[in-house]
This record gives sequence, structure tokens and C-alpha cells, in this order.
Amino acid sequence: MLLDGSISYLYRPDAAKRALSVFPESRFLVMLRNPVDLVHSYHSRLLFYRQETEADLSRAWQLQDLRRNGEQVPWTCSDPKMLDYLEVGSIGRNLKALLDIVGRDRCHWVFYDDFLSDPLRCYRQVLSFADLPYDGRTDFPRKAPHRTYRSKSLQFLNSGAFLMALLPVNPKSTALYGRLARATRPLRRLLRRANSTEKPREKLDDGTRSMLAKAFLDDIAALESLTGRNLDSWRMGVSMAGSSMATVAPGQTPAPHTSTG
Repeated sequence: MLLDGSISYLYRPDAAKRALSVFPESRFLVMLRNPVDLVHSYHSRLLFYRQETEADLSRAWQLQDLRRNGEQVPWTCSDPKMLDYLEVGSIGRNLKALLDIVGRDRCHWVFYDDFLSDPLRCYRQVLSFADLPYDGRTDFPRKAPHRTYRSKSLQFLNSGAFLMALLPVNPKSTALYGRLARATRPLRRLLRRANSTEKPREKLDDGTRSMLAKAFLDDIAALESLTGRNLDSWRMGVSMAGSSMATVAPGQTPAPHTSTG
């Protein structure tokens, strides 16, 4: 069995099509997370890899339109599409596009909330979907704590801009960038480990959380329709004057529900 951990299948339908053309029996596993928390975490990751230089998420969100037009893109960013936070958080629309291509019987989704509350149950469901036997595992330690870097200059060596600077041509039009990235990966991994330190991620302020949640309301509704899952808890914090939208109490989570269609 071959496994590929790329997330491109969710955001690039052509990647899923290519996978099916080469491996007709391919199956797809998707983790679904509250888009506000997803974007918050993703922004932090881009900062760590120097793909993003705007530390304020609210400001980075407001820059999206300009950046889609090629303006105010950090010179350390290897691909401006990575800065489209709305696209990254629109998991409802992207999941629908994936299902339209691969079919529900080939796709299994797991809600991140469920994985946090009962990782063993989710793990066994994934194994069942993949037709793999349960291996007896019961421990699921956290693997990727939030990190920041000690030296901005050293961290630049891990950025896409550094790799691009080594190439005489546009890496987006050739396979050279990929080969260079793979060849230097062990060295960059060692450097990144030496230059990184754990640091708690700063919490989102109420205004930014409300702004993001409101931006994803339609997509959350689309995801509810696709999965049959009540996601009212994801709408918490949205400030909507006169709204009668129902919410759950703080700390309350929806009943676990995972589906393969």
C-alpha cells in the first residue's frame, strides 16, 4: 500500500484526477477543522516558514485582494496562492469538488473535533476505511507543537525564496525546483530543527475571530449539507445584529459523527 500525505488533493482537483488515473483504486482521507482555527494555525505555519511576513492575521486577511493581483506579496513567498486564506479555509466547497471527482465511496472524512475527543475511535475508523487491521495502538501523542524561529536570517534558508534564488529560471515552469527542494531537504530539516523553538500560539482576539467566522458562514453551511453534521459550534463568536442563528454553549461539542458517504 502506498500512502501520500499531500493536502493538494483537496485544493487541486486535477491532482485527484491524476491519482485516479495512475491508481484507480485510490482512496482519500480528509481532516475537517473549524476554518477559523485552521486559518489561524495555517497563518502561523506560513510565518514560521517565512512564506508570510505579516504577523497580524487580521491585516494578512485584508491583504488578500491585493496579493491575488500580485501586490504586497512577501519576496520570501514562493507562491502567492499560499496567501489566499479564504481559499484555504473553504473546506466545504473544496470537499464538494473532491467528492464530485472521486465519489463518496472513495472518500472518508474525520472532524478534527472528534479526533481530539476520541482519537482511538477515529483511528480505528480510518483503518477500517483503508481495509487495514487494527494494530493495537492506543497512544496518540502530539507531534507538531507551535514553533517559532530564533534567527530570521537562518530561517530564510528554509524559505522558498532561498531555493528560487539558486535557480537561473522560474521554478514554477520546471521540475528543477522540486529536485532542488528534495536534495536539500535533509540539510534544511536539520537547520530548521536547530533554529526553532516551541512557543504557545497567540490567541485570536474576539474581533478577528468574529470576522473570520462570518466570512466562512456560507462554507460552513455547505459543509453541513455535505456531511450531515451540525456545526453550530463553529459559528460561535460571529457578531450579527438581529441574527437568530442558534449556537451551542461554550465548551459544548456536537455529537461525534464521521461518514464515508
